[in-house]
Amino acid sequence: SIFTNSVLLPALLVALATLIFGWINLILLSLRGVPIDWADSALRVMLPELALNVLLVLAIYPILRWLAAHIGVARMEV
Repeated sequence: SIFTNSVLLPALLVALATLIFGWINLILLSLRGVPIDWADSALRVMLPELALNVLLVLAIYPILRWLAAHIGVARMEV
């Protein structure tokens, strides 16, 4: 599994998904006619979201990986 070696790949994917989600939300708000301050929204909303999400992944992912190893989750061989 590509996720078992390091917590960095899941953290990177969560960071990327957070940014994509934030930009999609801002684009949808803009399409609805809501005035958007793009730089301010990126710095005051998306950056703290990004930091929190990555910190949560860094804290929770090793715990979940340990738990999966100890409860005997079957791994699928390719």
